[in-house]
Amino acid sequence: MGLYNSITKASTRGEVRHYDSHGTITDKVLDGSSDGITPSTDFQWQVNAPTRIATPTTATVEEAEKEELEAIEYGNQVANGVRVMKARAKKVREHVKLVLEHRNYSGVVVKATTTISAANKGLADKIQDARKALAGMGHNLDNKIQTTDHEVEKIKARYNQGRK
Repeated sequence: MGLYNSITKASTRGEVRHYDSHGTITDKVLDGSSDGITPSTDFQWQVNAPTRIATPTTATVEEAEKEELEAIEYGNQVANGVRVMKARAKKVREHVKLVLEHRNYSGVVVKATTTISAANKGLADKIQDARKALAGMGHNLDNKIQTTDHEVEKIKARYNQGRK
């Protein structure tokens, strides 16, 4: 039956488990962050900038004062924008620490899982070895009992033969 099963791929034990399957796909592994920047990121190279004065121009006092106030306000907005980016950069650095520690933790879990699986496999091997040994001992004991029963019957037959 084993030869038939190996040729036809038929088996009474069910399908082989997926011991060697994995979810480690390069694209997914290297795509480290949902909002990260990679070489394939469509980066915004062009930035919003104050309107450029293309030619020399004159202005009124009101226009100059308005421009100065807008420049002060723009300077404050830039300072606030810089503060936002610094705060976000700090959050990114802290997030990196969190992710690194999680990956270290996950590595410990992977190693522990593999170690436990290896211990389980070792125990399963011992159990199967014990099963084989017990089967052999049982067969030998059954043979011994049968041989002894036969010998006892021969002895009984020899001694009981003359008593009738």
